[in-house]
Amino acid sequence: MINPGWVVFPFTTPFEFHGADNLMVDLSFNNSTYSSNGLCGFTMTDQPRAIYFRTDSAFGDPLAWSGAQNPPPILTRRIPNIKLTTETAVPISPDASGNFVNGVWTGPLAINAPGTGIALRASDGQRHTGVSSPFTVTALNDLGVTILDSPSPVRLHEKLIYTLTVTNTGPTSANDVRLIDTLPASLNLVTATTSQGSSVTASNLVICELGSVAGGGRAVVTIVGIPTAAGMITNRASVTRREPDSFAGNNLATAVTVVLPPTLSVTDASVKEGDSGTTNAVSTCFSRPSARKPSASIFSPPPVWPRRMLTTCPPTARWFSRLA
Repeated sequence: MINPGWVVFPFTTPFEFHGADNLMVDLSFNNSTYSSNGLCGFTMTDQPRAIYFRTDSAFGDPLAWSGAQNPPPILTRRIPNIKLTTETAVPISPDASGNFVNGVWTGPLAINAPGTGIALRASDGQRHTGVSSPFTVTALNDLGVTILDSPSPVRLHEKLIYTLTVTNTGPTSANDVRLIDTLPASLNLVTATTSQGSSVTASNLVICELGSVAGGGRAVVTIVGIPTAAGMITNRASVTRREPDSFAGNNLATAVTVVLPPTLSVTDASVKEGDSGTTNAVSTCFSRPSARKPSASIFSPPPVWPRRMLTTCPPTARWFSRLA
């Protein structure tokens, strides 16, 4: 691979990840012939935050390394640029092609659900795959809803904004459109506004009467809240109309947001050693809004002044990569 740009590696086995804990990514490659050291796109950091392994085929295929059978690790400040994306399977028919003729198969393919950014991936079951360019599939007179949470993740006791968008593919209008949003229990509602119609709140519910949404039109609801507990919170929304909807699969939407604990830092502190008497070190503690008051302690080592101190909570994530 010598061309710049992103290279996609589909996982053979899907897995769930909530986005809060550290995730170890093992990126390995094995050249068929001897070459100079290969590098993927990376970002430099101030301190070493990744490890990699390198050998000139002395240890064989990197995928077979285990325990003492791999070369010694090397610390690096180069963090590989990696994007993890999620995907949802869309029903298609047929789900298997016919026989190829001169390496090509041509035939009709039905996409049985609407969506945006849909791509067709073909696989021979032997780890050879091909992916089409993204395309959009729409259904007539389909009412749908999406949720966008920002920022994500969010800090505890900072504003979290939900943007809910109701769309109607048309061509006819959708009448008596109602949106019901169920907010997380650990979220204090601040405001709820709509681009049309009206909204009322009851406990953790936001109920919006949006009236008619024209064919090809949309209505937007903006909800602002303050998370009151760290962890994962889930917001669920549903949309209905007076008429039958052509596709019910996008009438529900969910947004899962990670709420991080507040950060705590201590500014650089320094003190000069005096010839006599006692000199106290002074520090200032800063914290993002939190229900708890932050505290800080300084433990003085033998006098080596000035001394720089910096504390950050929670600890930074560690990334691992393995390159041959």
